[in-house]
Amino acid sequence: MRGGPDLRLIAAHELRLAWRDLHAMLTARRRWKTRIVVFWLTLAIAFAHLVAWCIIEPASRDGLVLDRAVLVPLGGSLVLTFAVMLSQAIEQVTRVFYARGDLDLLLSSPVDAGAVSAVRIGAIALTSGGMMMLAAAAFINVMAALNGVSWLAAYLVLPALSMASTALAVLVACFLFGAFGARRTRLIAQIVAAVIGAAFIVGVNLAAVLSMQGYSRVRFFRSDGVMALAPGESSLFWWPVRALAGETAPLLTVIVAGTLMLAGVIVFMHRRFASIVLAASAASRMQRGTGGRRHRFAVDNPTRTLRQKEWLLLLRDPWLVSQSLMQIFYLIPPAAILWTQFGSGGNPGILVVPVLVMATGQLAGGLAWLTVSGEDAPDLIASAPLAPGRILRAKVEAVAGAVGLVALPVIILLAVHSPHSAAVALVTVMIACAAATAIQLWFRGQARRSHFRHRQTTSRIAALCEAGVTISLAGAGGLWAFGSLLALLPALLAAGIMLMAWRLGPGGDTGCRMYRAAGRGVPARRFAPA
Repeated sequence: MRGGPDLRLIAAHELRLAWRDLHAMLTARRRWKTRIVVFWLTLAIAFAHLVAWCIIEPASRDGLVLDRAVLVPLGGSLVLTFAVMLSQAIEQVTRVFYARGDLDLLLSSPVDAGAVSAVRIGAIALTSGGMMMLAAAAFINVMAALNGVSWLAAYLVLPALSMASTALAVLVACFLFGAFGARRTRLIAQIVAAVIGAAFIVGVNLAAVLSMQGYSRVRFFRSDGVMALAPGESSLFWWPVRALAGETAPLLTVIVAGTLMLAGVIVFMHRRFASIVLAASAASRMQRGTGGRRHRFAVDNPTRTLRQKEWLLLLRDPWLVSQSLMQIFYLIPPAAILWTQFGSGGNPGILVVPVLVMATGQLAGGLAWLTVSGEDAPDLIASAPLAPGRILRAKVEAVAGAVGLVALPVIILLAVHSPHSAAVALVTVMIACAAATAIQLWFRGQARRSHFRHRQTTSRIAALCEAGVTISLAGAGGLWAFGSLLALLPALLAAGIMLMAWRLGPGGDTGCRMYRAAGRGVPARRFAPA
């Protein structure tokens, strides 16, 4: 077979897979009627446009002129977008190397390996750009409605940035393979992706905190120091921003540059791409030797053994780093707030507590999904000499221990500055962790750990309830740290969401009874669903 037919064949195959994944994401892998899906999509699109209108309309009342006051915030947002694209592309390229799916079958077939590599690289660029356009579509449409249709050129700029970020991601992945080998690259690439994705937003927030601009990125971008360091309005540095506004020369330059970067990487690196896939395949199947170590067998507490097993699986999870490390990075600016305000009369808990609750709540939900729904050996665990409630308690304790390892340093630092805020943070973090874990117990199902990235698609209700409870508790914690009785309102909202999740969850009552039965030796069949 020749390259042309191979390219069309593989491209059609990738389009079918992309459509299947999109359909599964929208329907949560269930049989929904088309009108129901369309109704909820329309509602989400309308809400997104309403939010975009409320943000953009005040700044557009007197007309939008591309002066330095507008170029700097837009440029910062564009750099943030590119950093997120590059982070996602590095993670996706690495995932293609190791979690290949049907790639082994394609490379062993008579299809040209170069065509397979070219299509896979192009698919990464298409996926990254498509997701970013969906996220920014409401803001682009509102900008075009308020400031002219030329802003619709952003729909051309984002794919160009996606092509450029994918090209850089392939180069970074190939460099890591050459420098560190196939065995270490998976972990290092995830760390690099998380650092790139969080570096700009965390760096800007950190700079805003250190420059006493608070926690607002917009205020930092418009500060006198940033404005003084920014290039002039006629500088080529602002061409990507001017391309968003539809200026012809910058728009053509950005599109051509992104296309040439991706085409060059595909032409010169597609053979290297295929060889790396084979090397990663061999490395992932190699078993680590014992190295002459002798393992001592000892009888230990079964609950402690199960808890240690969960921690060991979390440490060994190959893709957990890229999904959770970014949430940990977001705790750096709150720690900087505590450091800069140490000894002052302010109350940093108003900003620190909500961010800490949001980060730990999301982390607890992800870890709870891995330990409960992502159990790879449920039959083996069920046959252990433990009551179901004790097994469940060990899993919950494993999640709480992992979250506490992240949250306690920030809480201790906060306690040195404000014991009241530290107590509020401790209580709200514990409640957020318990709430996220309970929701995962009520909506638990059986899934593979490799599906961790798509855990939100298994139950839309669980994902919405988890997000709503975390946001409500974050607001309650911030108001409580401020000393306002208004904290009761978001707290009651969180309680209402939890009650709704308990009533809607298929395993709500079952999970509670299993946990209360810990230590009583209740057989597992008593809690089996009807």
